[in-house]
Amino acid sequence: MHLSIFHRLPSLLLAAGVVYVLPTLANNESSNRYTKHTRIKQRTPKETDSNIETAMGQTHNPMNKSAMGTAAEAPSEHKPRNMSPRDLCILNLNRYPDKVQHTVIELQHSLWKHKVRLNEEHQVLVRMDESHTLGSVIDFNGQELTVQWFDETTERFVRQNDGIYIWDKLIVNNIHAKTNQKARQAGKRMLSKSAVSSAKYGWFDHLVDLIKGNTPPLVYEAFTISDGDMNIRIRFSEDEMAVVHEKAPHTCGTVLDYTGVKLHILWENGSVNSYKRTKKATYRHIDDAAIAGQLRQENGKIQREKGEDDWFQIWWRDINDEEKPLSYSNITLKVNGSDYKPRLCMDNRLLVQMHPHDSWAKIVKYDRKKLHIRWHNKDDEFYERQKDGTFIRCAK
Repeated sequence: MHLSIFHRLPSLLLAAGVVYVLPTLANNESSNRYTKHTRIKQRTPKETDSNIETAMGQTHNPMNKSAMGTAAEAPSEHKPRNMSPRDLCILNLNRYPDKVQHTVIELQHSLWKHKVRLNEEHQVLVRMDESHTLGSVIDFNGQELTVQWFDETTERFVRQNDGIYIWDKLIVNNIHAKTNQKARQAGKRMLSKSAVSSAKYGWFDHLVDLIKGNTPPLVYEAFTISDGDMNIRIRFSEDEMAVVHEKAPHTCGTVLDYTGVKLHILWENGSVNSYKRTKKATYRHIDDAAIAGQLRQENGKIQREKGEDDWFQIWWRDINDEEKPLSYSNITLKVNGSDYKPRLCMDNRLLVQMHPHDSWAKIVKYDRKKLHIRWHNKDDEFYERQKDGTFIRCAK
């Protein structure tokens, strides 16, 4: 009996060993499956995006993953996988700029002034402030920078003599502010008691003042401009080339051109409007969109091409109250390597883009050397004439 138990002991021990070993192997296999599953899970795109955003220090934004937030390269042991070269460049521009080639420039906006790190290879830049705002570089040539920010707004910066790139609208605003200041000063003089209406002060009075050595007063002409159902009484000084509303708030404007029949005004709010004299001695507002549509028609009978020196025909048609045919000149604009051939109509101070662009702009200034236009959404552009007669876009 004892012998049989002794002989059976190895088999019992073996059985016990098997029972002990099997759970151990099972546990090891379960541990290996969990480890492998964890590694695979870390490589999923969802987890990778979370790791990138954690390294970037921002909240996940599914609407714009590559365009927002802070950029930084995580430590090698926590470096997110499946990252594009552009995203890696963005991360390095913010925290590890020594690891990526970049240029540092300073941008001045109307509300902020900061330096940015710009990488031309991946066409991205990052502002060096607390916001770390990211932008996509649309064009950069050393003199001008066009950038699209994360909120999809596009802005253009122009390099100044001190190396700072200033927002182009800020430049335009400064020019416009100086123009408005001059117009307001002229407006105050026209509204003062020292100013005299042209109906009370003629050429004989002016001659008498010159003989006596008196300083001639500021002479203005008063008339009504009509814009739809609204009639506004204004004062106009041809000497100052300015207008002012007779009633408060006494809005002022700069007269861009006056032919005796047509009046073109740049108002304080930035709008450029044209008016034509009627038989009742009032000036009605000209519908620029309708004129642009007529100029855009191909092979139409309502417009014809003319030379730039054809000023007499413009004046003669205005005197005879002739609306048609509209006259225009063909010019070439060069913008970022592309050529555009709009029609330029000086008698209505309009520049009209042909199909497929179908946009138009008012001509603020045109002196045969430079062209300043303002699109109907009040965006300004400046062009300079080249030797071949084309116009290339410039800073101002």
